[in-house]
Amino acid sequence: MKKLSVLLVAAIMVLALTMPAAAFENEFGGFWRTRAFSEWDFTGDSQNHRLDTERIDTRTRLFYTAKFSDNLKFVNKFEMNAAWGGSVGTMNNAYGTGKDPVSAGTATYGQLAADGANLVVKASYVDFKLAQQRFTVGVQDFTLARGYLFDDDAAGIKAIFKVNDAIYLPLIYMKLYEGGTGRVPYTTSGNTGTNADNYDVDAYVFYPSLFLNKDNVFKPHVAYLVSENFSRFQTKSLSNAQLNPLSPLGATKLSAWTAGLEYDGKFDIF
Repeated sequence: MKKLSVLLVAAIMVLALTMPAAAFENEFGGFWRTRAFSEWDFTGDSQNHRLDTERIDTRTRLFYTAKFSDNLKFVNKFEMNAAWGGSVGTMNNAYGTGKDPVSAGTATYGQLAADGANLVVKASYVDFKLAQQRFTVGVQDFTLARGYLFDDDAAGIKAIFKVNDAIYLPLIYMKLYEGGTGRVPYTTSGNTGTNADNYDVDAYVFYPSLFLNKDNVFKPHVAYLVSENFSRFQTKSLSNAQLNPLSPLGATKLSAWTAGLEYDGKFDIF
């Protein structure tokens, strides 16, 4: 099934890239922010100052879209963060936790002499249309139930099928964790342990938009989260124990679904 899915995505990409393209366009966007802030007594104990901080930091987000035509574009979003004075030997890392000293390769570009390695990728995906159907493939933003259930960047696919101007049927797939290949724990024989592929965590969502008119729309959803063994699931600096409140119970297999309904509308009361 996974091989078939890969072949299907590859076939779609080939079709999209062979479509006639208009003049190539470059689109730039983003924002720049600098702030100064102070935090005191966040522990609730006025005698404990371990979380007190005073800091100035800068964030730059640079968006670049390569638009080949109205039917094909390549979207990229980059981010650069710097704590002013964040430098080697000051226990002041990119996120300002002060927990660990940093090396020259991870110090923020806010350090003396700058040159920090702080460029990160927020999103990188291709956005293309085949007839009236739209596809976005890659690392992109996903929002479910106005962000109450999910609102973050992830690797995945959105396939938005347009029935007519009033009905859109998006199918969404997200890869939340890749277990890898081989066996866990690794052995040279390869015959013991758990298949690493069992640690994959995948999400599937059906998220229609039903327009009554331009000001009133219903958005039901059905979402399914599945993993044969999610005990190794983690993201960024968060461990499985931090992400999963059930981990102390020893649960490993995950099969969860949710359904809901959103309504967006305008009311002319006056």
